[in-house]
Amino acid sequence: AQISQQLNDQETASMYFNKVIKRNPAYEMSFNSKINLARSLEQQSGSTKEVEKILKKMIADDKNKEFRDLLYYSLANVMYKNDKIDESLEYYKLSVKNSVNNKDQKAFSYLKIADIYYTQKKYTFAKAYYDSSLATLSHDYVDYDDISLRRENLDALVQNLNTIQLEDSLQNLARLSPKERDKIIDDLITKKIEKAEESGPLKDALAE
Repeated sequence: AQISQQLNDQETASMYFNKVIKRNPAYEMSFNSKINLARSLEQQSGSTKEVEKILKKMIADDKNKEFRDLLYYSLANVMYKNDKIDESLEYYKLSVKNSVNNKDQKAFSYLKIADIYYTQKKYTFAKAYYDSSLATLSHDYVDYDDISLRRENLDALVQNLNTIQLEDSLQNLARLSPKERDKIIDDLITKKIEKAEESGPLKDALAE
């Protein structure tokens, strides 16, 4: 099965991984066979419902708790392949959330999220996730320098976008009547106070 997978003969690989699973081997071999079966099915044409079913069943199994980051990542790849971008983002984020010891897996999930946001031209989000991926990725990762360069370019772009947004907001504010401006400012102050109260210290001080 592994040889077939390396030769990119995913159909044959799937057949043999299924044979392994049906023999009820030890847990580690069973897990690896299922995850590799999922990867082989993911790369084949046609419906991916079978691979979704396998991965979701594995995620629900408490025995696989420490591997949920990998399972969510694989499920996210399936969603992405089927153009279910929102669902893929959700599963990539769950992969990050469930990552415990596997720093490489967390980095790959961060990177996938960043790439999606970059493609969607959501550059502020993309930069944040590229930051996270670079903080986690090994420096000898093959695309590390390219990712670092993209992050640097995004840093400058995001600063410019924030400046433009601020200027637009200030100009829009300047066009309002004094009464409308005062209302907006009062609302902002109220929100700041409410947020500060929720944080604790100010709430305690007001109580005193």
